[in-house]
Amino acid sequence: TYVKEMGAATVVLELRDSASNEVLLRAAERRAVAPTQGLVWSGAIDPASRIREEAARWGSRLRDQLDALHERSGPIGPSDSPEQ
Repeated sequence: TYVKEMGAATVVLELRDSASNEVLLRAAERRAVAPTQGLVWSGAIDPASRIREEAARWGSRLRDQLDALHERSGPIGPSDSPEQ
């Protein structure tokens, strides 16, 4: 059997306030886990490894965006806490 897609994967990210448990941000993205070139014999590709590759890409993009956000806003630590 030849396939054009191996399936799909969805990642959901939710950031919550640790004190109130209020949802501050929620995002979701769904992607097809497709072979690299055209039609491929279904036994030639390991779907789990393709999903791991896609998850690594999502993780890398998330880390880059969080780093950029951190650079713009600066660190928040005990000395920056409004309670002190």
